[in-house]
Amino acid sequence: TTGMIYSNLIAWFIMVGAAVVFFREGLVLETTRDAALTLRPLAGEFAFALFALGILAAGFLAIPVLASATAYLVSEVAGWQEGLNQEVSHARRFYLVLFLALIVGVFINIIGINPVKALVYTQILNGLLMPILIGLLLWTANQKKIMGEYANGFWSNFWGFSTLGLLVVLDIVVVWGWMK
Repeated sequence: TTGMIYSNLIAWFIMVGAAVVFFREGLVLETTRDAALTLRPLAGEFAFALFALGILAAGFLAIPVLASATAYLVSEVAGWQEGLNQEVSHARRFYLVLFLALIVGVFINIIGINPVKALVYTQILNGLLMPILIGLLLWTANQKKIMGEYANGFWSNFWGFSTLGLLVVLDIVVVWGWMK
């Protein structure tokens, strides 16, 4: 709980700080260079070095996490032996998916996909799919056969369906805005 609160608090401050900087400067991020330039008022001539260090640190964290999460997901769905604690000979398909996920990440970089645009489009897709995922989660959480005594109660359903309704409305607003 402490970790979740702390990480969400940090994320909130990052979003508010970025919004203030972008709004004040009238910036539109098109490239990672643009993002590095937003640090110039804070870091001066060290802005690019600071940004590069941040991207490098994020990459060292994100690359193994995303690749292994993909391998775990595919292996779990397919019913394959999985786990980083397994020897390669016991979980070949798991390690193959892990390797392929790393290769796809390198390939995306090599072919020149703009990382800023990729982040924007993936977040749009995430927002559009979120009501479906929350709906499935609520359906599962209300199945006594699956959840037993831990099935959702009134307040869990109230907040869950309220969130689902809000997300559906927001998705409709976004799609409506695109259609204009």
